[in-house]
Amino acid sequence: MDEEVTGTELLERQLEALRAENAELCSQLSFQSSLLDHAHSAVIAIDLNGIITHWNRFAEKLYQWTAEEAIGRNIMDTVIPEGQSQLAQEITAEIARSGFWAGEFRAARKDRSTFLAFVVDSVVLDKDGVLAGIVGVSTDITERKQLEQRLWQSQKIESLATLAAGVAHDFNNLLSAILGNASLLQDLLKGVVPAQKLLNNLVAASEDAAGLVQQVLAYAGKGKAILQPVDLSRAARDARALIQASVPEQVELQWELKEDLPPIHADPNQIQQVMMNLLLNAVEAIGKNPGCVTVRTGMERIDKPFVQSSLMAHNLAPGDYVFVEVRDTGCGMDEVTKARIFDPFFTTKFTGRGLGLAAAHGIVTGHNGALAVQTSLGRGSVFQIYLPAASSGGD
Repeated sequence: MDEEVTGTELLERQLEALRAENAELCSQLSFQSSLLDHAHSAVIAIDLNGIITHWNRFAEKLYQWTAEEAIGRNIMDTVIPEGQSQLAQEITAEIARSGFWAGEFRAARKDRSTFLAFVVDSVVLDKDGVLAGIVGVSTDITERKQLEQRLWQSQKIESLATLAAGVAHDFNNLLSAILGNASLLQDLLKGVVPAQKLLNNLVAASEDAAGLVQQVLAYAGKGKAILQPVDLSRAARDARALIQASVPEQVELQWELKEDLPPIHADPNQIQQVMMNLLLNAVEAIGKNPGCVTVRTGMERIDKPFVQSSLMAHNLAPGDYVFVEVRDTGCGMDEVTKARIFDPFFTTKFTGRGLGLAAAHGIVTGHNGALAVQTSLGRGSVFQIYLPAASSGGD
């Protein structure tokens, strides 16, 4: 017969079982915590008062707070930037109501710089099914959004260019018929002064329209180009001679033109059109205030990281490129304006000036180059044209 178990022994056995169960639970929690620490997303848990109770290693990397600094703080004082408190409270209320929320949210780092994050929030329930807190998983999607922007911009320009080229070719055919018939009528009606005057006006208007067609084709990268070796520094000097007389006194022009640049294969007239466009835009951006426009040429080795990071240069092949840079101290552009500057007929001026930068972009693209822009409101703009050096072909 088994020996009788005393109350003390029974209590010790129960305590031992609880210790074993607790050790198993701690082991599971440690394993789960280790999994969260190895996740490539920030995992943050808060209680019902908004106090942070868990902060994984990726959250340390993403938000710049260590776990020791973050745990115990209110979520509003860590990752929520100024001006987002109301939105954060609305999201919290939605999570409490539906148990889940996912979307884009501008979050803050410890230094209060912000970034765009994709966040998935879910409720945490206790063993009785009662709301105990919220756990959120967040990732930085800044690079992804930039890539989407580059892709969208590229597709938009390509679509517009295809449409523009088709319309231009059809319109050019109609203009050819109009000009041909007008020329015949001029011969037939020689000596009829009123008719000759009207026909001359018709021919002049048709020729202007033909010039517009060439601008549209240039925007589409389909313009007729007569390629020959071009020295980009010499082209800049030619543009300087043409523009100098029209530059207001308060605008200073500075020229930093590198000698002995390798040539580019380009249509000199089209390159001059691009340079004049950028120079005139830079001068007009300064307005009536004193300012400076700096034109610089040189050569640069384009590598893959540059190609991947540039909004407008993502189609370049790595290689040696000759560049011209036009920098101004003018008004600059906000992000909304910057996103539209290569749209055909878009202008910030009171009256339109034609295709402008859209044609310039098309010409550069048609020469296997790229036109990049850096700008911010009130801090001026920098336009850079990259064209493959004839010696390397952009390979």
